[in-house]
Amino acid sequence: MEPLIRQSLERLLPDDPDLSGVTAVGGYWNRTGDIEVDLVGADRWPGARTIGFVGSVKWRERAPFGRHDLVDLAAQRSQVPGAGDEARLIAVTRSGCEASDLDRVYGPADLIAAWR
Repeated sequence: MEPLIRQSLERLLPDDPDLSGVTAVGGYWNRTGDIEVDLVGADRWPGARTIGFVGSVKWRERAPFGRHDLVDLAAQRSQVPGAGDEARLIAVTRSGCEASDLDRVYGPADLIAAWR
């Protein structure tokens, strides 16, 4: 699922002026496997020089992206090399979002629209 979501986001990026400079979407995990970030938006991939956003995919049938998910994502942002506090936080969710402090929230309709 995540590779398709990453491709969809890459197709949506040119239309989002707040994410200008982000042209590639990948993921990040450290060598020990205790940090895994679903989405990392960068100026290029691999070898990113600038990180524009970090994000999480929560594709739950009934539970929305919640406050706890946002807290986890914010903590993970500090673990991604090059992603300072200015890196935006985004969520991709099937069942909506309860957290209000995200910079972007994408749902199924957004992902489908990327391919039109």
